[in-house]
Amino acid sequence: MATISKKSGEKIIKELTEADEKAIALAQRFGYSLPNAYKSLGSALKTLIDKTPSKRQRTKYEARLSALKRSANKAKGRSNHRNEEAY
Repeated sequence: MATISKKSGEKIIKELTEADEKAIALAQRFGYSLPNAYKSLGSALKTLIDKTPSKRQRTKYEARLSALKRSANKAKGRSNHRNEEAY
């Protein structure tokens, strides 16, 4: 069984997180609001987690979902900060 080094694992998570951010941007270009884009991708990841029999793959999806939640919270914070500056 092959093992993934910590640095390699972190690199993979970073690449997947960047891909998820690009998917969010693409969804916005197609008319999704930012919150709905995050919800849609989060829902897709939850479905993958539920339907994936491989624990290793499921763990990767769970890591992506956690990263997505952190990203959504950061985006929400930036949005709230911009709204406060507008007043």
